[in-house]
Amino acid sequence: MRTLPHANEDPDVLAARAYKQTYEATIHELRRDGTLSELERARRIDQAHKDLNASLNEHGNALHQRRIAYFQEVGARVKIGADIPEGTSPADKAVLMQAFMAALDRVRGMKLEDLEKTFREAARFGDDTTQRAIETVTIEEGGHSHMREVIRSVNPDRVAAIEEWTTARDLVENRGIEGSFTSQAFSSPRKPAEAVQLPTLEMHEQQRQKAVTHSYVTTAGGY
Repeated sequence: MRTLPHANEDPDVLAARAYKQTYEATIHELRRDGTLSELERARRIDQAHKDLNASLNEHGNALHQRRIAYFQEVGARVKIGADIPEGTSPADKAVLMQAFMAALDRVRGMKLEDLEKTFREAARFGDDTTQRAIETVTIEEGGHSHMREVIRSVNPDRVAAIEEWTTARDLVENRGIEGSFTSQAFSSPRKPAEAVQLPTLEMHEQQRQKAVTHSYVTTAGGY
């Protein structure tokens, strides 16, 4: 059972959206504030952009870590690939993995009808290794809808587990619809023009201050 909220209801995604809304409002107010010098306005806008990026990174990392933890939890529950029992000796592990890889090589590239036939035969004869190899190929190919239905007809619980595992993987890799929502929420707005111009404005301010200082020293020396 999924324990993570949908992207549109996730607290970190909602926080990112709220930060971006606040940022846009802040930039708007700073641009309207006639009491600010051009330099001070650029400084504040630049800082607002930096603060936003820091918040987006913080919440983006938190979300990614939660999704990784969820994927690991699902992976521990839903065995995808070679199902090697805990406590299996290294030698037996090697044999089981070799058998799984051989089955995987055999079913890769099969036509859909052959894949279905092989899966049903494997289920009928209790060939778990071949079934898992076909499940793996189905996942690799994006979870082909027909094969999902074939697996569902043989083992409904198993296809539900595969779909849960696939969803968890897609969340970690930011795929699908939820991936689009997530990417949109955490995308950083383009650096404002004022922030881009800040280094030039800072340089002009330094030059102005030097000129003022030089003028003061020259004038003072003249007395």
